[in-house]
Amino acid sequence: RRALQVAPNHLAAHLNLAAVLSALGRRDEAEEHARRVLAIAPDNPQALALLKKMAQSAPAAAATLRTN
Repeated sequence: RRALQVAPNHLAAHLNLAAVLSALGRRDEAEEHARRVLAIAPDNPQALALLKKMAQSAPAAAATLRTN
C-alpha cells in the first residue's frame, strides 16, 4: 500500500496487492486493484488472469471481465 501512496499508477504494486487480497478472501478489494491495472493497461495478462480466476467463484468479477 505504501508503494501506491507514492506511485498510485504502479502496475506491479496493484497486481501484487490484488493477488494478496484475493488470497485473503478480500475479493472486492482485490477486484478493485485488478480493475485499476486494467484502467491503465487494458490488455494486462496478469490482471485478466486474476479476474478470470476470481470469476470462477464470484459473479461480480465475471461481469468485470466481460466488460474489459
